[in-house]
Amino acid sequence: MRRTHHHPRSIRGGFTLVELLVVVTIIAILVALIGSAVMGAFRRGTDVQVRHEVTQVNNAVNAFKAKFGVHPPDRLVLPPGYDPSGSTQQFLKTVWTRLDARTLGTGTTAFTLNGNSYTVFSYWQVPGTQAQTLQGDQVLVWALGGWRDGTNSTFGFSTDATDPMKPYTGGATRDTFFDGFTPDRLQVFGGTGRAAGFPSFVDLYGKVPYVYFASGKAGNDYTTTPHVVPTLNTNGDLTTKQMLPFKVSANKYANPTTFQIICAGNDGIFGDGGVNWVGATGGSITAGVRDDIANFYSNRLGD
Repeated sequence: MRRTHHHPRSIRGGFTLVELLVVVTIIAILVALIGSAVMGAFRRGTDVQVRHEVTQVNNAVNAFKAKFGVHPPDRLVLPPGYDPSGSTQQFLKTVWTRLDARTLGTGTTAFTLNGNSYTVFSYWQVPGTQAQTLQGDQVLVWALGGWRDGTNSTFGFSTDATDPMKPYTGGATRDTFFDGFTPDRLQVFGGTGRAAGFPSFVDLYGKVPYVYFASGKAGNDYTTTPHVVPTLNTNGDLTTKQMLPFKVSANKYANPTTFQIICAGNDGIFGDGGVNWVGATGGSITAGVRDDIANFYSNRLGD
């Protein structure tokens, strides 16, 4: 008897081009979704860290007031003898009632930072050959960290009430209010109206400093000209802009009797000067302000 042999159907050797494209597309979508979720989680984690750090700086400013009876101003002219308004001298005399007027002099010394040579006023450690104005973000470092040397190290104020800016010597006791001013977080920014060579405290996004607006007797910037603050332009290059404190209404500022600390957020852009921030109550919020984090609101300003 003759047997009939049945041959199995030929097995296909691979995927068609269409099938491969479908698989690749699905994988790309999954990678995008996972990547977006991971980046979102990372951003939220950084937001939480920034919120915590803003609280720490807020507490440090309050500790300064608890010790000296006044919040740091948001503008200082150093050396104080160059301040025609007298507000810097008034502030210093309020904080250090025994301050020796001879330490407000204009003697100079020099140091080198990142390959650049600076001339600084003795005791007050502000680079330049004439009056230098510390803006709010610089005042934070000065007030909470104290005197600094050419390596951007901060040592706090001398406990000698007659000369609080006395140069640091090894083993000396210093008054400090915030321990986060490490060299990797201090950066010098340029810009008109800012003390050249004096550092600012860069936020955890690593782009621009925290800004500081104070209310009070000295340097109340709510009624004077806007601050010149560092920020980034659309190309990611460092530039400067003017910025007013945030308002909760047309005639009312957030924290009107204390101070504001504001982080520009992940985009490195502060809200426009004069913006009326209304938070969760509705209203217009500029694009730059939506991811800002501040000590006067528990969420991001756009939430």
